[in-house]
Amino acid sequence: MLGFSWLCAHAHWILSQQLPVMLERQDVQVQGHIIHLPQRTDFGWRFDFVPSQLQWQQQSFPSFGTIRLNWYGEKLPTVSPQQTWQFTVRLKRVHSLLNPATVDYSSHLLQQRIRATGYIRPQGAQLLNNPPHSFSIDNFRYSLRQKLHQALSALPSQGIFIALTLGERYFITDEQWQVLRHTGTAHLVAISGLHISLIALFVFWLTRLLWASLPSLVLRLPAPRIAACAAIVAALAYALLAGWSIPTQRAFIMVSIAASAHLFARQLSFSHLLSLALLGVLLWDPFAPLSAGFWLSFSAVAILWYFSRGRLWQQQSRWRHYIHQFSRTQWALMLGLAPLSLWIFGFISLGSFLANALAIPLIGFYIPFALVSVLAMLVWPPLGIWCVQFLTAALDYLWWLLAWLSQTTWTTWQHAPPPMWALGFACIGVLILLLPKGMPSRWVGLVWLLPLLFASRPQPKQGEYWLTVLDVGQGLAVVVQTAQHTLVYDTGPAFRSGFNTGEAVVLPFLQAQGVQQIDTLLVSHEDTDHSGGAPALIDSLPVREVLTSAPKSFGDVPHRACAAGQQWQWDGVSFSIVHPATTWNGNDNDRSCVLKISNGQVSSLLTGDILARSERYLAHTNPQALAANILVVPHHGSASSSTPAFVQAVSPQWVLFSSGYLNRFGFPKPEIVARYQQLPEVQLFNTAADGALLLRVGNTVKLETARKRERRFWHE
Repeated sequence: MLGFSWLCAHAHWILSQQLPVMLERQDVQVQGHIIHLPQRTDFGWRFDFVPSQLQWQQQSFPSFGTIRLNWYGEKLPTVSPQQTWQFTVRLKRVHSLLNPATVDYSSHLLQQRIRATGYIRPQGAQLLNNPPHSFSIDNFRYSLRQKLHQALSALPSQGIFIALTLGERYFITDEQWQVLRHTGTAHLVAISGLHISLIALFVFWLTRLLWASLPSLVLRLPAPRIAACAAIVAALAYALLAGWSIPTQRAFIMVSIAASAHLFARQLSFSHLLSLALLGVLLWDPFAPLSAGFWLSFSAVAILWYFSRGRLWQQQSRWRHYIHQFSRTQWALMLGLAPLSLWIFGFISLGSFLANALAIPLIGFYIPFALVSVLAMLVWPPLGIWCVQFLTAALDYLWWLLAWLSQTTWTTWQHAPPPMWALGFACIGVLILLLPKGMPSRWVGLVWLLPLLFASRPQPKQGEYWLTVLDVGQGLAVVVQTAQHTLVYDTGPAFRSGFNTGEAVVLPFLQAQGVQQIDTLLVSHEDTDHSGGAPALIDSLPVREVLTSAPKSFGDVPHRACAAGQQWQWDGVSFSIVHPATTWNGNDNDRSCVLKISNGQVSSLLTGDILARSERYLAHTNPQALAANILVVPHHGSASSSTPAFVQAVSPQWVLFSSGYLNRFGFPKPEIVARYQQLPEVQLFNTAADGALLLRVGNTVKLETARKRERRFWHE
């Protein structure tokens, strides 16, 4: 009850720091200071900002929580932590895409105490004062990061080196992240407990050796006690230098408790040590469980503790004993974390055993030299720069091996995330398999793992189809599933920053549904808010057929143009292209492929971005083809579509808008919403408010929204 009350108090305090609704999308003048480390992007700056004062239309508003700002432009001044600025900004409340099996970005922002996001307007930026000369850990980390980036900018492994020493992963590329995830070595660049423990042990050993070499000091205070104090200080310093993440918090608390027990000559079991670390992290941040790093970090330590209990090791030479024990430990970690990895990431890294067996000892040996070289760069820059460049170049050899392992097909096993009951069974199986060798019938653990591998997910029955309108912001992506086939209609937007919803939203949803291939990828037209995610899908999953009204966009990828009259049937469900006719001339939007789906009882109409001209043509020439129970509204509900004749011809009962939260076009337009509301017995849904829309269509329609399905107290 105390823990629940502590969580509720934090939640109340954070959620009370909301941006007033009246300030959304308004030019607001803010004063405040920059915190953490600003990030330079291809389009400007991104940083976290704590406002102390807000003004709008001669009114002052109380300050609230941290806001995340983007400052776009080519010639911008350099920003750094602790600077105080005055900006004119446009803000909106925290809002994220809500889809099954995808990351809830709003939970990430909640954990970082960010209560609004926005961008800086071109006018009115003014630096009020530079950071003070007093020591600031953020300024120190930022300065060190900039120096390392300048010294290592020409080396491909610079991002890995900076992450290993500072815990700052900003310079790691997407390709490098993919290698780290597929080889199960991402924990190495997160400043895990291994790094903190190594530094603490190194400082403990060095302090004890130096203190014991001076008898006069030993007579005053025992060397082990001084060494324990030094280890705590070193662990704290490195944890702060690394950004005070959850793994570093856990490691620092465990090191501090262990060193304190040594300092005061107290016996302390490992289970108590781990429990106290868990308590300390949750007291410091009750929202830590929202992070995957929390579960992976504590689970890994718990597995090592469980695996090391009740075992008698064979008498061997020292080096053979170390190698044997280390290899068995890596095997236990790979097996123990497999269910959790499958649940969080959707795959198991089979090559993690070999990758970690090589990387962990090498990185453990590497870290002290890397930190010493960074310190040398501060004391004697020429020597320090040469050392960090040499050590960064040495990383390329290890990276070559990791990249080779990630490209080998057998090293990664992809599977749909299991249901919770199968995950629980798998955890029991892992505990049985990791029992000491003398325990009988350990093979029973394999039986408990079978549901993890073979648990079937619900699928449409013959004559049914599932239609899912995914929440991709201002764009469109629809997945249609029958008993044995999958069609993807549009793929959502792609952005210049590199983010695209095909990879971030559509692909994880398909993988969570157990989809192994896309039978038909239908891209309605060329606009990037509909076609931007297509390349990522084509690269990630086999696509049997591509239909599109924009064939030039697909180059060498096999495709054919969609045209009215094309029909096919899957598993008792018929599909037909209603528009455009082969002789139709119109702009890109008006040539959108219009698809009708029907199982004989319920029909759906997917319209892309057709405009009034196409709607009038279809309503006049083929009104019976438009009649549908479910309608994905044309052009996101713009005023240039959804004409009265078209709305009456379709007469839908379920009207689905796909639009972005507070999008700059103001879609859907109020007059269009009102036009659909005049229909009898109609229900309207919008992805901006409801998240993904999941419809199970048989003889009737069952509709579920992601906002209700994935309901959390921090969602708007």
